[in-house]
Amino acid sequence: MGKHSAETPAWSKVPAPGEDNLPAPLSPVVKATADDAGCWVDGVRGWTAPVHMVDIAVARGWPITVEDARILEHARDGLVGASWADGFSGEAWAEIQDDAEDWLNCHVAPVGFSFGWHDMEFMLWSEASWCEASGDKCWCVEPHRGEDQ
Repeated sequence: MGKHSAETPAWSKVPAPGEDNLPAPLSPVVKATADDAGCWVDGVRGWTAPVHMVDIAVARGWPITVEDARILEHARDGLVGASWADGFSGEAWAEIQDDAEDWLNCHVAPVGFSFGWHDMEFMLWSEASWCEASGDKCWCVEPHRGEDQ
């Protein structure tokens, strides 16, 4: 498994329906360093890998809403792709994943590094490593990566 896998976060108590859709209590933002580069979520986790990626974002300070926390719990329970009769959607789950990854890139990744998926694993790599893995001319031209916005 990846060296940065998160346990189930402390915020996992999902508020009852009707409570405000406010962010759950947060920990301070925990930034990564260049020494943290590598695999953060191992592909062996299969369909649960995105759940672990979102857990890492929350553990590092990503503000998650009550509604998003409910969807995350729904995904953690293995119901993704099954019945979404409770009003949850696969699109909402995909948006949460995208938002968590974007937040990690803007607030946790060190300058010159970014998070992303490669061969079913969630990685923190340098721009050069991403370019090498893609086999293409480097596409990493935005200097904001790793800086707070």
